[in-house]
Amino acid sequence: MTSEFETFTAARGRGHHRFALPMAALAVILASGCSPSSGDRSPILIDAQGAFAIGGTVIGDAGASLHCDHGVVEYQLPPSSRAVNLLMWHSASAGAWQNRWDGGEGFQSIFLRRGYPVYIWDGPRVGRANWGCVDTAYSAELGRDQQNFIAWRFGSEYSHWFDGVQFPKDNAEAFDRAMRGRYQEFDTISNAELESDAAAKLADEIGPTVALTNSAGGLRALLTALKSDNIKGIVAYENVDYV
Repeated sequence: MTSEFETFTAARGRGHHRFALPMAALAVILASGCSPSSGDRSPILIDAQGAFAIGGTVIGDAGASLHCDHGVVEYQLPPSSRAVNLLMWHSASAGAWQNRWDGGEGFQSIFLRRGYPVYIWDGPRVGRANWGCVDTAYSAELGRDQQNFIAWRFGSEYSHWFDGVQFPKDNAEAFDRAMRGRYQEFDTISNAELESDAAAKLADEIGPTVALTNSAGGLRALLTALKSDNIKGIVAYENVDYV
């Protein structure tokens, strides 16, 4: 039986045109394609798609073991893909790349239309990769919705929107989707190292990659670039800073 990863590897080698792309030119392409208001609604052609786990370890023994601390990546490969992969890395809401909260087309679809292989990443212990090798705790803390409002730059305090904010503030369903779109994250040095270890293995598997990141995903991508030569560029939106 062919494994998911073997199917992915075979598809990755089909119709994949290789060419040299200067990083300055790539930056222009990314910048020009980042508007989520793309008017192209034609069908999107996909040569292969799927998901697989990568990295991590196995603890225990043959009688009692646990596969843990791996990352999970979802991929879509258009026909005749470009040579540079896009790894979309959000710190706490991988689904934000797939569509806008108001239902509009997201970055995943926009860049697939432009011929880029797109990978959406959940690092170890978050999202679909939540089986860790150590115990973790989640607390149902009231007020997190209000914290999201401020953290995501909607306004300086809850319900007081910044002037000119592009979020559809009068769309109650979009706001509900936004509040439900977040998952637990672990902003520690050890976790950033853990996530970048797994992401480096991914980059080594899929080849030349530009990380398209948001928030704490940017820091993790920077660490990944120190561990894999296949990270050829990083586009960081609202990157975190540590003093």
